[in-house]
Amino acid sequence: MLKIRPGIILTTIAAMMFVTAARGNPKVVQVAPTFEPDPLELTKGTSIGSSSNNCANLASEPNIVVQLTQDISSMRFILQSAVGQPILKIDGPNSIPCLMADGFSGGKIEVPGYWSQGTYSIYIGDRASGPQDYTLSISSQ
Repeated sequence: MLKIRPGIILTTIAAMMFVTAARGNPKVVQVAPTFEPDPLELTKGTSIGSSSNNCANLASEPNIVVQLTQDISSMRFILQSAVGQPILKIDGPNSIPCLMADGFSGGKIEVPGYWSQGTYSIYIGDRASGPQDYTLSISSQ
């Protein structure tokens, strides 16, 4: 018969509470067509590193959620990482599948275009092994 000690149960519960609290909900940012400053820094953070060549290893929750209050005719999302090869995925009215920086981009991904009003969930990862620091911002074109 398997015996479980109370100390192990309490330690496990405490660890689960810490992980849940640390993960938390993603930051939500509302953006209007005339945003300032330009570029507007949305978030800084540390991406999930992986050795995968696809988007399968992105976080299960978005890194940030951007709510556009109106259509924006000319805007670009900019993901910058000093090292590594960042991965960007945007889910929303104008979904963008997995984009990866290559060796020639200097760790930068830019996604320009017309953006429809709505909510965009943004996922950030990195093809390099280990987590990498990044900055995500938006700019008018």
